[in-house]
Amino acid sequence: MPHLSPDAVHHILAGTADGKFASIVQAVAKLDQLDHAWKAEGSVYVLRNVTVEGLAPFIKLPAYRQNLRLNVTFSDYDTYQQDLLDPASRFHESRHDLVVLALWLDTLAMAFDGRDALQAEAVFDHVQNVVAQIKQHTDAPIAINTFLPPFHHQDEWCPLPGLAALNQRLRDAATSDGQLLLVDFDRLLGTIGMKQGLDRRYWFRFKAPAGPAFLQAWGRKLAQAVASLKGLSRKVLILDCDNTLWGGVIGEDGLAGIQLSPHDYPGNVYHAFQRQVLALQQQGILLALCSKNNEDDVFAVMRDHPDCIIRHEHLAGWRINWQDKAANLIALAEELRLGLDSFVFIDDSPTECDRIRQSLPEVAVLQVPSAIHELPSLLQEFQGFMTLTLSAEDQVRTELYQLERQRRQVSAPHGDLADFVASLALKASIGEARIEELARVAQLTQKTNQFNLTTRRYSESEIGHLAADPESLVLIMKVADTYGEYGLTGVAIARRESSGIHVDTFLLSCRILGRQLETVFLREVLALAAGRWGPQPVRAEFIRTAKNDQVATFFDNHAFVRDGGDTQHQHYVLPELPIQPPIPYITVVRRA
Repeated sequence: MPHLSPDAVHHILAGTADGKFASIVQAVAKLDQLDHAWKAEGSVYVLRNVTVEGLAPFIKLPAYRQNLRLNVTFSDYDTYQQDLLDPASRFHESRHDLVVLALWLDTLAMAFDGRDALQAEAVFDHVQNVVAQIKQHTDAPIAINTFLPPFHHQDEWCPLPGLAALNQRLRDAATSDGQLLLVDFDRLLGTIGMKQGLDRRYWFRFKAPAGPAFLQAWGRKLAQAVASLKGLSRKVLILDCDNTLWGGVIGEDGLAGIQLSPHDYPGNVYHAFQRQVLALQQQGILLALCSKNNEDDVFAVMRDHPDCIIRHEHLAGWRINWQDKAANLIALAEELRLGLDSFVFIDDSPTECDRIRQSLPEVAVLQVPSAIHELPSLLQEFQGFMTLTLSAEDQVRTELYQLERQRRQVSAPHGDLADFVASLALKASIGEARIEELARVAQLTQKTNQFNLTTRRYSESEIGHLAADPESLVLIMKVADTYGEYGLTGVAIARRESSGIHVDTFLLSCRILGRQLETVFLREVLALAAGRWGPQPVRAEFIRTAKNDQVATFFDNHAFVRDGGDTQHQHYVLPELPIQPPIPYITVVRRA
């Protein structure tokens, strides 16, 4: 296959700007044939009872935009149950990162009785039974969908009896089951419109109900689900201020002159946009400002304007000055200790947007639309922030970063970093993960890239199975100091194998690095594993990625001996546990 540079990949992707189905299919076909160093690869398997092969390019394209290559496989038409039961079917040939159960009422045998009445209970039971069958074979997330009225339903103004209740039961099931991902067809169709979303001609000819617009919205959500599992979700929203967070220019119009009222146009548009931004912040997305402005003017709006709901305390960082915005984004990335590929940048200036696109292609750039009433659609349509798990740390993430800012400010007067770290009175609480912590553990495996020795990604369901397995240990570290909590910031997974103890996963949040907590955590992991299974050789790995070079010699520096492999995948063995003195300024507490 031909090898293409990143610029050439971007050129192919740019060819889909017209949104036409033919352009998307053509671009995906080219990308499928490339020998390119994609950041991640994944597999999606679609079990279906209708014709939806047209979904494949709409899953692959947004995945390629995030540097993710996806293999998408479909069961044969309406053979989803046979695929699950037949061990020789394609479903069982390999591991899948996402399983899609794409069912439509029209072709479900049990959906209607002889009088054409919807059998909602039977349909719900069927979905539950199929999901249970899928779970017997995989821990991967399972995407289910709500149901639309069948094509033969006569009155589109008269709801199909029982359908709303059925769909609500499916929503409730997905909410309570961490392995289920719901694609709400009602919501998709409500956004797209009936005539754009569904295709009667292709339904009656080919049993293909979904039009390109519907497939595109559906595929984007599915692609982002896998991207989230692969650690490719965006983590930071960077916002311009004037004509982005509010209408007008604060330096010229003054506090009373900017447009932000929720009661009048166009202020109500900006107010609605701020509500969306705040909702993301409350889900764990970090907010930052990058604006050519006077800092005092911007913070005066946040402090004094009665209709501004984005406040100073919601920000994890900012660069409000008259300098180059690309340089400011680089500085923010260094401050937050996050990669530029975790950033989303929103600005109203085409010049600034082009500047970031050209100089920092890793950053996702969204431009404020010229038709300002379309501003809220930017975040409604952008799927890059999607995450499959929401942990307790997500809801206080900004506070954690603000505490870290305080620590850095206090550390500045200390001439000696060791003295400063010692003054923090660090406390590390280490032990087995509890049920309520499994979502956060899964999230860290999905998102942590820098201090991650193997970068293996796990879903919450997979972590749950590992935690329940007597042959595995899922260990966590929570850290606190005199300033407050860092939260759950370390994860290790160890397994007992015939050759000894195998360290499958070892990772730490970048927020706690540089304090020797990684050494403390490793010692405790090894001691807890030996306590569970007895003294025996310990094996470990370093799997190189584009982002984890900083830990390339971590095991070398902790008494492990190389035992084969190559520069990309190194194997290590620790014949016996070394006896090492404690680190005096870190208090270790083993959780019961």
